[in-house]
Amino acid sequence: MSKAVAYILTAALLLSAADAAPLERDWLLQAGGKPTAERVRQEIGWTRGLAARLLKDVRKPDLSAELKQLDGLEEDVKDGAQSATELYLAIRRVKRAITFKNPAVDFSQVLLVDNPRPNHNHESGHRHGYRGFRKNKTGRLLVLEGLSPDSPVRSLVPEGVEGNFWRPDLSFDGKKVVFCMMPKEERSFHLYEVNVDGTGFRQLTFGDYDDLDPIFLPSGKLMFVTTRANSYVRCGPTHPSPVLARCDGDGKNIYVISRGMEPDFLPTLLPDGRIIYTRWEYTDKEQKRVQALWTMNPDGTGVAIRASGPTCWWSRAPFREPVRLCLPGWGIIAGLMVRSASLIRRRE
Repeated sequence: MSKAVAYILTAALLLSAADAAPLERDWLLQAGGKPTAERVRQEIGWTRGLAARLLKDVRKPDLSAELKQLDGLEEDVKDGAQSATELYLAIRRVKRAITFKNPAVDFSQVLLVDNPRPNHNHESGHRHGYRGFRKNKTGRLLVLEGLSPDSPVRSLVPEGVEGNFWRPDLSFDGKKVVFCMMPKEERSFHLYEVNVDGTGFRQLTFGDYDDLDPIFLPSGKLMFVTTRANSYVRCGPTHPSPVLARCDGDGKNIYVISRGMEPDFLPTLLPDGRIIYTRWEYTDKEQKRVQALWTMNPDGTGVAIRASGPTCWWSRAPFREPVRLCLPGWGIIAGLMVRSASLIRRRE
């Protein structure tokens, strides 16, 4: 029996059929449905690269067993006795095992939203994009209990509460969640809070304006973006422009802190206490330019650009978002992220 087949059988004992099926479907999709020998060799290289990065961590994980398995699979690739698909899936199992030995994976719950896709592809179209869904399609605010494909989920909102959700944030003690929701029969997003056990659900902000993307601040206040400044996207007066604002933890004393009129998106707390966010700088620029990353202090002072995009319209790139979670020592990553998910653990 080859080492590759032996590892496949070993992995089968670790992953149930329910677990393995969706994982393997996804892995095969990533390889175009039919992995080639070249893709198998690439996957080995990527897996070794992942292991090398993790071994640089001061909390260096023990990857000796996984690297030994990877060595065996590499020999099987050279032998050519096994199919590329078998080898590819075996390597992906090793890669998954290495990934879950990342010291940062010290949690077993994930906070997320499950929302229908809005019928508007524009970043400023939160409001319009979900209006078309309010009659028959709504989202969910969930906690994923476990890190496997068949892990159960539980809802954090009371039965009968329906709406579309956007970007939750977890409190520093890991006990409370703040989020925004457009109720099913309303036309605006408001801020809400709920405990992680599903109790204490309450609405924090009210009115016709949109309040979006809230985060907790160390001071006990909340930061979010809002259309209360009565500004609009330059090419579309039907699209209100959200800007940064702050309020008390109970939603009172709302104060707009942004000094601009361009749309601000996705405030995120940095380890040093500053706020990093994106700004769509449309004025005197081509509309699809990459958004820049900006920083400011929680009181609105110290505004500074962190990173900007290309200066030629033909070099445009997808909109970027700040990372949802900033890990000490890892720096800030700009890139496309799966949004609206948080780890259920105490935030140090």
